[in-house]
Amino acid sequence: MARENDTVSPRGAEYTASLRRATLFLGFLYQLMQFVISNTLWSSLGYDPIEMLPITLILMLSGTLMSYAMAAVLFRFRDQSILFKLLLGSALSLGAGAINAGVGFLSYGLIEHGDQIETVWPNVSYNVIYCAALFHGWAFLYIALLANFELRERR
Repeated sequence: MARENDTVSPRGAEYTASLRRATLFLGFLYQLMQFVISNTLWSSLGYDPIEMLPITLILMLSGTLMSYAMAAVLFRFRDQSILFKLLLGSALSLGAGAINAGVGFLSYGLIEHGDQIETVWPNVSYNVIYCAALFHGWAFLYIALLANFELRERR
């Protein structure tokens, strides 16, 4: 996409802008669906979804920001092999999952229990695994989006 003198061609700028719009839309849609699924999960576990709404909104905002950060890192390495991008996406999802689980437990502790934050390790591990799986799905979805845009650009 770059010319010999390192200026971006109009076609390259269009490609980047189009990919950015698709990323913003897809990331928001992905996190919105996660919000719906999370509220359904809270309800099935016996929690009041209205009472848990602030926590799920915080998690949706945190997840959206981390999804976009992961997309930025993966975009930076878009010219690498697919295996490299898959491994990088997996590593990023583990880190983002741990961070998002931490945000969730801090939010829950501050909103629900005030100063009392009791750590229940099975819940911590469940939440980290759930969040890592969520971001793993996002990473692979974004890698597929990158491949789609690359194929369109080659035509």
